[in-house]
Amino acid sequence: MLRELGTARWKEGTAANALAKWQKALRYLDVHPILLDDASPELVEEFNTLRTPLLLNLALAAFKEPVGTAGARMRSARRLPCSMLTVTCVSHIGAKALYQQGLAQLTLKEGEAAEGAFLKAVSPAKEDKAIAAELEHLRQCKKSQREKEKAAYKIFFG
Repeated sequence: MLRELGTARWKEGTAANALAKWQKALRYLDVHPILLDDASPELVEEFNTLRTPLLLNLALAAFKEPVGTAGARMRSARRLPCSMLTVTCVSHIGAKALYQQGLAQLTLKEGEAAEGAFLKAVSPAKEDKAIAAELEHLRQCKKSQREKEKAAYKIFFG
């Protein structure tokens, strides 16, 4: 219910309200963040089915918020369990999760880690233009930075 309310707020264009609804829904799920060992596979699947889109939506909504929420972006993107990323890496959800992690790492100026996340994300989602565009933008920025460094060193070392 809260997830749908957050989605409705997102579609209305109020990212802050959507973020609040999704955070509240995640708080309810975080009451028992680790399921019992004897939990049925159906319950585990349903739990992950609810949790994964919430975390992805939280990371996306945090990008729409003003500056100063880089930590929130990274926390949302990194909270996806590693097992979830490896299991769903062949799917669109896994690619989306890796894309969100890459964006969060870019925000924190972790270019190498971001490039790694984008490269992992592009393999299962080759047709996704957003991932390819971010990867290309990152590569262009790195190339530009190298050119600036070469020009600076050329001044010093002739």
